[in-house]
Amino acid sequence: MKNGTTPLATRAIASAKSLLRTLEPDYDFGPYGWERLDGEGEGEGRHIQLEWLGLKISIAVGRRPAKGASMLVKHLEAARRRN
Repeated sequence: MKNGTTPLATRAIASAKSLLRTLEPDYDFGPYGWERLDGEGEGEGRHIQLEWLGLKISIAVGRRPAKGASMLVKHLEAARRRN
């Protein structure tokens, strides 16, 4: 018996802490890279993801990249380096 607690109380506290960790939601957010299904363009977006009690919700927001957008960016960067 440390600090006046019984082994049963210690196990109950450990179980309560474990339950709280389980109930605490997990989340993630930040930048998100889009890519066209045909592979001819890339773009930027943002996402947020929430996972709680076995349910996972993910929301991504961004514009659909134009066809050939990645090639355009490469050409613009090459032009800037030349100047």
